[in-house]
Amino acid sequence: MSHIAIPAIESATFAMTNGTTKPNAVIECILSRSAAKYYDPAATLSDDQIRELVRIGTAAPTSFHLQNWRFIAV
Repeated sequence: MSHIAIPAIESATFAMTNGTTKPNAVIECILSRSAAKYYDPAATLSDDQIRELVRIGTAAPTSFHLQNWRFIAV
């Protein structure tokens, strides 16, 4: 199996045909992601915040459009 070298993405912009660049929010989000290593056990979320997180989570794509979400609010 051969491997293809993929160049690193250094900026979250697209080069336009007129020579300018345009920001891309999706690429910015992907590049800025990070793993949560520490949690504040004293932190709380309101019911509205939890509902909004569930709403956003259900907007994410699923494999084969199965939409088999599971959410547990503790």
